[in-house]
Amino acid sequence: MRNYHPNMEAALRAEIELVRAHLIAGRRPAETANLLHAQGLGAIQIMFVFKTVTGASLADLKSFGQWWGPHGVTDEAAFNAWGAEVFSRAPGLLTRPHEPVASAGVQLEPLRPDRLDAFGELLGGQEFGGCFCAVWTSHDDHWAARCQDPARPNFAITASRVRAGHEVGFLVLQGAQLVGWTGTGPKANFPFLMKKLASRLSPPDETVWAIGCIAIRQGFRGRGLSSQIVDAIITLSRQRGARLLEAYPTRPWDEPRSYRGSEAVFRRAGFQEIAKEHDGESEVLLMQRHLDG
Repeated sequence: MRNYHPNMEAALRAEIELVRAHLIAGRRPAETANLLHAQGLGAIQIMFVFKTVTGASLADLKSFGQWWGPHGVTDEAAFNAWGAEVFSRAPGLLTRPHEPVASAGVQLEPLRPDRLDAFGELLGGQEFGGCFCAVWTSHDDHWAARCQDPARPNFAITASRVRAGHEVGFLVLQGAQLVGWTGTGPKANFPFLMKKLASRLSPPDETVWAIGCIAIRQGFRGRGLSSQIVDAIITLSRQRGARLLEAYPTRPWDEPRSYRGSEAVFRRAGFQEIAKEHDGESEVLLMQRHLDG
């Protein structure tokens, strides 16, 4: 493939770095391929970029054309499934997006279709309010009613996104036990953050990750797991190429918004307060931790 143009790699250097950042951050292959197409790249150039970033074989990349047409990807779910399989075997990525990451006593496991039952059982309890982490992409005027609906429409929304190849967050394990959940990832994956207090004050840059929520199973609270989860998120986001990690706790801490994490936990982990917005008698903080040092 390199024989198509002797200087192709140099000519496509910016696109190669963009794709590397996208894939390390866990962005969907179809989204990335369509972005390159919108920037004017043809199918051969896009295949070359993916091959350069991942080290995937030409045999693997021949399947690219099955889901490609004049307007880009023709079947995003199939393309994402193919990309996840091919790139998980490729040597060129720094980390594998679907491998668990362990740090400080807990393990973060990306939510995959085969783990949706465990996710539903964990967040189906009354203490988690029926959100199922659907708030970040589908909040609307019916949100409160959906959270109370015994049919669990929010679970269905998140399950559909996971089956389509979206990365929505991580199961938290301690040994073999499922102890919690965190809605964490590239900030752009959580569009509702751009409407919420404090989080709306910074843009969803490609290299910025956000801790949207931390949920710990009731029997495991009070054991310091929040700090361990934050430490694991720092490790994971740095491995995925993030330069900045954000969190949005309240001051003073209050139970209804405990899912945001506490200011004290984030300060101990090296986060700094950047800005704040008032919400009645409390404040919502924008806290950031740089990961490139």
